[in-house]
Amino acid sequence: MLALLLLGLLGVSLAEPTTTLRGRLVLPPSNIPFPNATVVSLDGGLQTSVTTAAGEFAFYDVAPGVYIIEALSTTHAFSSVKVQLKEDAMDAPNCNSYMFVGAEKKAVVDCATNLELTALATVNYFEKKPPFNIKGLFMNPMLLMMLGGGAMMWYMPKMMEGMDPEQRAQMAKQMEMQSDPSKMFESLFNGDDDDDKKQAQAEPKREIKAERGQKARRGKRD
Repeated sequence: MLALLLLGLLGVSLAEPTTTLRGRLVLPPSNIPFPNATVVSLDGGLQTSVTTAAGEFAFYDVAPGVYIIEALSTTHAFSSVKVQLKEDAMDAPNCNSYMFVGAEKKAVVDCATNLELTALATVNYFEKKPPFNIKGLFMNPMLLMMLGGGAMMWYMPKMMEGMDPEQRAQMAKQMEMQSDPSKMFESLFNGDDDDDKKQAQAEPKREIKAERGQKARRGKRD
């Protein structure tokens, strides 16, 4: 029984000391308490606390070490405080305030009773939804593409009316090839040869027609 009592006393004496960190959020220039309920984080979420109506927060059972205290507000940007707790001075933490990460530090006097995070500026994380704008509707790229395609479909038949039959047939052939990728690839590899052959076959026919026309005109004269 005595051994168990001694072991219990030894465990109590060897237990790591802890403390409670208390502070508050304030608004300059008069340092009035920040009224909105705000989440305050200890060392990136090791502990979290929600402020009271007086802007106060607290972290319990904090062990020795170095910690960063930050306020997670959606309306204001607050300074951050780095707290150092030593085993031999848990009731007298060493604190430095920073306006932002990497900024010049400012020592906090009497950090145990005067730990304050000051609002530096107002922020707006949420954008107001713009109202409906009929002009913006017509500036939509998808709508412009649809209108352009519709205009081309309306104008294409009128443009083809002024073409001669050969140009119209060539355009129809190109449109057919565009609708069928296999024909397009065939024309890329064999299109030039086929065109040359057709042109070579068409030239004798034109010469024959020209000769027949000349003979017919001579016969009429005779």
